[in-house]
Amino acid sequence: MAKPKTKQEQWVYTPSSRAARRKVKRAVSKARRREERRQSQDSHPSE
Repeated sequence: MAKPKTKQEQWVYTPSSRAARRKVKRAVSKARRREERRQSQDSHPSE
């Protein structure tokens, strides 16, 4: 296997622990929620 250049890259590509995977999933869901909120604000301006 080719070794990743940095430890950070290794962590990103292979989150070995469940905690890391959960953290990533939470970040993704948070970003998605933020996108949805911004789109809803664009369609219904509250001003």
